[in-house]
Amino acid sequence: MKKVLLFALLCLWVVFGQAKNILKITHLNHDDMFMPFDITCAVEDGDGFVWLGSRSGLLRYDGVNFEYYQVRIKGDSIFMTNSIDRIWLNDDGKLLCKCLNRYTIFDNKTHEFTPYDIKETPKLPRYRPDSTLTALVGSMEEYRNEGFFILLKDKQGGIWVRTEMRLDRIVSVQEPVSPSPVNPDGREVIRALFTDKQNNIWVADKNGVVRIVNEECKTKGFLTPDGRISPTYSVFGAAVYAMVQDHYGDLWMGTKNQGVYRLKRTNTNRFEVEHLLMPENPYGNRAAQQVYALEEDKYNRMWVGTYGDGLRMIDISKRDDIKVMEDLKVMILLPKQAFTVRRLMIRPDQVMLIATNAGLYVTKVEQQVDKMKLFSSLPIEDDSQSLLNSRVMDMTTDSRGRIFLATYGGGVSQIVSENLLTDNLRMKNYTVQDGLPMDICLGIQAGNDGRIWVVTEAGVSILSPDMEVSPSMPHAHTLRCENYSIRSFNGVHRMEEVHPQCFPSGRIIAGTSKGPLSFSPEDVRKSSYAPNIVFDSPSHIELSPDEHSVMVHFSSIDLNCNGRAQYAYKIDGINDDWIYTSEPRIAYSNLPAGDFVLRVRSTNSDGVWTDNERQITIHRTPHFNERPMAWTLYGILITILVFIALSVYRYTRKLQGEISTIRLSSREKIEYLEARLYDTLHVSKLNRWDANNTPEEAENDVNKAFKDKIIAFIQSRIGDSDLSVQDIAQEMCVSRSLLYLQTKQIMGSTPNNLVLEQRIAYAVSLINNHESNISDIAYKCGFSDPKYFTRCFKKATGMSPSDYRKIKKSKQLTNNFLEISSVSTLGFEPRTPTMSR
Repeated sequence: MKKVLLFALLCLWVVFGQAKNILKITHLNHDDMFMPFDITCAVEDGDGFVWLGSRSGLLRYDGVNFEYYQVRIKGDSIFMTNSIDRIWLNDDGKLLCKCLNRYTIFDNKTHEFTPYDIKETPKLPRYRPDSTLTALVGSMEEYRNEGFFILLKDKQGGIWVRTEMRLDRIVSVQEPVSPSPVNPDGREVIRALFTDKQNNIWVADKNGVVRIVNEECKTKGFLTPDGRISPTYSVFGAAVYAMVQDHYGDLWMGTKNQGVYRLKRTNTNRFEVEHLLMPENPYGNRAAQQVYALEEDKYNRMWVGTYGDGLRMIDISKRDDIKVMEDLKVMILLPKQAFTVRRLMIRPDQVMLIATNAGLYVTKVEQQVDKMKLFSSLPIEDDSQSLLNSRVMDMTTDSRGRIFLATYGGGVSQIVSENLLTDNLRMKNYTVQDGLPMDICLGIQAGNDGRIWVVTEAGVSILSPDMEVSPSMPHAHTLRCENYSIRSFNGVHRMEEVHPQCFPSGRIIAGTSKGPLSFSPEDVRKSSYAPNIVFDSPSHIELSPDEHSVMVHFSSIDLNCNGRAQYAYKIDGINDDWIYTSEPRIAYSNLPAGDFVLRVRSTNSDGVWTDNERQITIHRTPHFNERPMAWTLYGILITILVFIALSVYRYTRKLQGEISTIRLSSREKIEYLEARLYDTLHVSKLNRWDANNTPEEAENDVNKAFKDKIIAFIQSRIGDSDLSVQDIAQEMCVSRSLLYLQTKQIMGSTPNNLVLEQRIAYAVSLINNHESNISDIAYKCGFSDPKYFTRCFKKATGMSPSDYRKIKKSKQLTNNFLEISSVSTLGFEPRTPTMSR
């Protein structure tokens, strides 16, 4: 027996190779689906799924979830058993299952059973563990006094073992890093970590224990209440939340409810302890003794940040006579909503940054506090370059002077504004989109290699802010963040809100709920395994025109997974950026018509993004109105309708012009009839007219005077576009009807035509004299519309004003081209819309 155990241990060393590796047992019991003693057999298919046969049906395992399938064959009322005795993997990838004395084929794509008739019992291979593997499992403490059955060894090296009470998977893993608590019951919530100038690492917890450790968290001594460093376990008595060392070398400690302690070193292993209480703020929240932050400025003053009562100040210019200052200007420097101070940082240029639950505040430290001006940076809605969350948990500065903030819900923010003394500083933010496991960050510290250590609720991450990001790849796939989840550490339940400590060796110490955690990246190696992504749907999905939604289920198969993987997906043509989720399913609604490619990636069991992209195509048949031909037809119809509308519009305008001309002529005839009627009713007034006289004899001095007067009046108002027949009648002291009658008899023209003749004649004279442009001439002649002037001129002269001007310039027109008396012979019937009658 000793030889067998020795041989098993030797095989263990050969197989697993490294002394730090251990065998990890994962219990896979699932009371809702199966009992361990029901499991009869197991097989692994080509996709990586492990299939388990049981007396209650078939089970599929992908590393996280079990899926259960009952043995049901359509149309077969005889095949009623769910008990599966054996499973084989056929060459086509389907499963051949033996159920009692009958056989059935299970299609692992459609998840359907079909009967399989065979005359002879098939001789198919069966997994049989070798003696070495059996000896290895038998040598483990868990199985020494218990019967076990090895079902399978999968492709990732996992050994599947069934007992009467358990279904286990055994795999070799690196020995996990554990915290280093000193409390006997293991409950040790770390609240402060600090490295002094002598390279002593101080660790403080909520139990009131303050101790000194090395980089591996091996305890070197405990701080006693009287200031001694004791090699044995001792409780200081106050829960320390902040530590800093002043220029004298003295240590200052801020506590939860007991104010501030100063440790004045007297020798190597002893300090003089001085306890200081902070003055209460009359406008505060009575939380002056809750000290979360400490920082010294160049004026030998210690700034104290309280959690709930704002700022305080201690004068330490005299080492042996320190004074707590009760300056109200200091107490009210912050607005009341920002009294919850978490951390202070004073830069060499004396710019002080104050991290609070209500945003980031910045000020320049001055000798006189009343001269200090405060600037705030708060989240701005829809502004990706602002602070993403107002709860600033921690701050750090790297070797290049860049400032990084850890926020509770907004990831990591890097200040990119050159001037810190301004409101709403510009930020470059790093979130889940850049590879962080979550956006709830608790602590932050800059490493010596340019990378930033970030403590989140999910574990510890290393952020590389200078890494270039490829626009064609998801940000999370660029390895900008290297994540170490809580699952990577043994016994860690929760990460704590502590400023972590980094060392030149590359090691980091972070605070947990189970003590300080010290590790380096080499201690927590990452798996490079690329999980296979398998869709539960065919590689091509066809949707009808009425199907606008699609649901796709898939599995990322990693049998070593300690929890749910993270997924990234996008549909080309719909998503510009990758979408991240922890659920292995994708739902799309309002899917347009066309062809699309769905891309999916995932992390492995260690949270590492790998190049395991898988794709499926989706085609949705369009409705007729979604086809290009339909839109072409719609375009043609719209074009025809627009053409018809324009044609109707032009024809309507033409009719309106003709109707206006007809109306004008009709009105002139009505005016003539009115004048005749007036003449008939007032015969006595017309007796002086001799009807037998000829026109030449009738033209006397009165007529000439009438003609001269009316022409002179029209010429005097030739530029007035509002000149009307009524204006002329008033000037001539006659009625409109009589004016019409007289102008028709004396001058052979109606009043409207007479005005138009004078305007055209005046326009000709202006053109002859090379006056201005055509528009100016139109306005000078009383036309309110140059286009109407052009039409009237062309109708009167036979050519447009521009053509007339060109002819005049070429001297091809005779000087006696147009006489005023001959204008009426052109048969012009004018239309003057601006003239009222």
